[in-house]
Amino acid sequence: MTRDESGESTETAPADRIQSASVLGEESRRRMFAFIRRAGHPVSRDEAAASVGISRKLAAFHLDKLVDAGLLRARYGTPGAVRRVGRQTKVYEPADAQITVSIPERRHQLLADLLLEAVLAQSAGECCVRLRPAPDGPSRDRAGADGRPPRRDS
Repeated sequence: MTRDESGESTETAPADRIQSASVLGEESRRRMFAFIRRAGHPVSRDEAAASVGISRKLAAFHLDKLVDAGLLRARYGTPGAVRRVGRQTKVYEPADAQITVSIPERRHQLLADLLLEAVLAQSAGECCVRLRPAPDGPSRDRAGADGRPPRRDS
């Protein structure tokens, strides 16, 4: 799942999320990404390169990979207050997208819905430890006579 600039969640394919996260597998790239997230201001290629001790050209390669993966956003701007003559510097800042990867995929909304359903269906003093009904059969009560779930004996 990613979040766009308006904060709305948009569903992305698991392969896309894994691909975006896998870009951070390279140490220099991961350290630059962390530096840019902490910086609190747009960062130039020179600053990013200095933060991890690599050349400006190699930093540009890694930064462009992070932009392609959707983790950073690039634009042309002046990182300092003074504008110099010539083309503006390319600066990088964290993208607004939030990328979450979970293996195996977890569906927290489904879990919340099941929990809410169980709590709302529970009557006073009753333990609500039940399995969701199977598509082809009734629900099974997992609670013992004392209202507690059965113990697991190893």
